[in-house]
Amino acid sequence: MKSKTVKLISGVAVLAVLSGTYIGVTSYVDSQEEKEAEAADTSVSVVEMDSEKITSVSFTDTEGAEEVFEKDGDNWVKKDEPDFPVSQDTLDGAVNALTALSADQKLEDPEDLSEYDLDKPQNQITLTEEDGNRTVLQVGMKNESSGQYYMKKSEDDKNVYLVSAVSLDPFMGTAYEFAEVENFPAVTSATIKDVKVEKENGYQLSQDDDSLYWYVSDGKTSEQADTSKVGTVTSAIGSLTYGDFVDYNCTDQAKYGFDDPYAISLQLI
Repeated sequence: MKSKTVKLISGVAVLAVLSGTYIGVTSYVDSQEEKEAEAADTSVSVVEMDSEKITSVSFTDTEGAEEVFEKDGDNWVKKDEPDFPVSQDTLDGAVNALTALSADQKLEDPEDLSEYDLDKPQNQITLTEEDGNRTVLQVGMKNESSGQYYMKKSEDDKNVYLVSAVSLDPFMGTAYEFAEVENFPAVTSATIKDVKVEKENGYQLSQDDDSLYWYVSDGKTSEQADTSKVGTVTSAIGSLTYGDFVDYNCTDQAKYGFDDPYAISLQLI
């Protein structure tokens, strides 16, 4: 009996030692992994600003023009177009991302900025605070393999940074990236009962309320339509959405081909 007790105590002792060893090894491995992760992390803070104090943001659009948005109270306004429909949430989000901008990599004082297209930046983004302090970000070429931009801060910083495109892309287009888009009219294929297209070879599709058959008419004669082809038309109409927002105040119809449209009108009932 005494022998069994001794063996049991010895077994417990060995288990305790093994448990302690396992915990020690696990702690060591975790510690090493943390150190390796820290060593692999090359990110560096580039911009640290209070987004609440930003009163102006400007950037160079794809046409080479400077676009400027300013704060009017709590709202953003396009400087040269007060009626421009600014999406407050979109612009707020884009500015907030810039005020806490970090780079994935820093290239210290490179000799030739032309290697990164920073001798002639494609874009210059300027954040201005309420006290007049400005932070200027110059954007160079895009690294196609990583999808990141080479970026440089104002003249007093000689370093080049490799920055995620997510934070910069909103400012790499036009002012319409920050426009408030109207909702597209809610139309579903199931609710469409009549379609009229007016053009050179126009036609009208109508659904009979009783039989639910579709009929096609050219204005002179009418015949039963191919159900599958009608379904293609109504489905296409029901899936229509806005693409790009290009003009909130169109004064030149010819600029977009509306002086001689392909289809004069499309009526849905």
